[in-house]
Amino acid sequence: MKKISLGLYALIFAACSQSTNNTNKNTTANSDSTNNQIKKTTPIAPQGVATSIKGSIKGVSSDKIFLDKKTADANEIIASTALNPDGSFALNTHIAEAGIYRLRVGLSVFYTILSGGENLDIEATIAGENVQSLQIKGADVANELTKWQPPNSVTEKNISTFLSKTPSQNPFVNYFLLEKLPLEKNLALAETIYTELSKIAPNSANTLSLNAKITTAKITLNTPTQAQGEVAIGKVPPDIQLKNPDGKIMSLHSLKGKVVLLDFWASWCGPCRRENPNVVRVYEQYKDKGFTVFSVSLDGLDDGRIMSMQGNTELINQQLEGQRQKWINAIAQDKLSWPNHVSDLRGWSCAAAVPYAVQGIPRTFLLNRAGQIVAMDLRGPALEEAVKKYVN
Repeated sequence: MKKISLGLYALIFAACSQSTNNTNKNTTANSDSTNNQIKKTTPIAPQGVATSIKGSIKGVSSDKIFLDKKTADANEIIASTALNPDGSFALNTHIAEAGIYRLRVGLSVFYTILSGGENLDIEATIAGENVQSLQIKGADVANELTKWQPPNSVTEKNISTFLSKTPSQNPFVNYFLLEKLPLEKNLALAETIYTELSKIAPNSANTLSLNAKITTAKITLNTPTQAQGEVAIGKVPPDIQLKNPDGKIMSLHSLKGKVVLLDFWASWCGPCRRENPNVVRVYEQYKDKGFTVFSVSLDGLDDGRIMSMQGNTELINQQLEGQRQKWINAIAQDKLSWPNHVSDLRGWSCAAAVPYAVQGIPRTFLLNRAGQIVAMDLRGPALEEAVKKYVN
């Protein structure tokens, strides 16, 4: 089953023959028995962690200040409040996910990093569209970000030097600065920052956006990663270390000494499910001679689907659990009795699929006892013929 491609971004975000209905109603209605029914709604509790931002913005003519969240390539209004005549304000809101946010007054913006629970105090002076002074107190990371904003002078050279030699301990600061550099010239740096972001906020809009941009840049430049160069006949491919359904880490390289069929598949993939009986038959026939299967499932939610849920953690977790159950059920239904079943539940954004250049499934690689690739995309009788050759 081929990955859907509708231009570069569609290639990244496609969910391959899966559709979701994310309609989620939180409002309940009751009606009385009179002719004029009165509908009552239960107030919806604010999502996220309470955050307070107050301060004073001097020199502006606007009467309102906005708090925006930086999403993929846009900004989403989170909250707003009135500015007092002296420029003071107090904005109380809730932060649903860690990330880069900005305060916007007229044409002037001030960036900060929020994760929820902050009590920030901002003092700024503006002349026209120019920021003359800026001070943010209340969080170390917010203070760190001020030196990279006007009125300070910031150059690409300064940013490159900082990120290469003394990057911030907070990956969001590094991500904020990376966006000021040409990505195509800083792919290695971008991948490092993406790895850091993935550890602390794997499903944030900023993390997913960076992953999409990196992938697009690689496609545009047509520069395969080093790992992709290792996926060839005669080569030992990159290791895969992912969790099985019970949460235990399984390693492809730990199977060295056996003949291994590395099989990328998914519960929703018709061709995969139709080929499974053949794989089961070959496994049962040759497992006692040192043959096994290492199955990587592309069930789950890719970057695009997670981004479409706009940080709704409850919905994301609910959908992920549903995907996990479909994966587990397919293993049982197809009688895939080998022990090596893994997935990160990220669909087409699966970390293991990238170095193996998986663009369609089923996608298989046969590894000999030395861990080298000896054949690819084996199906039907060809699978047994190859396995028989290398187990003997």
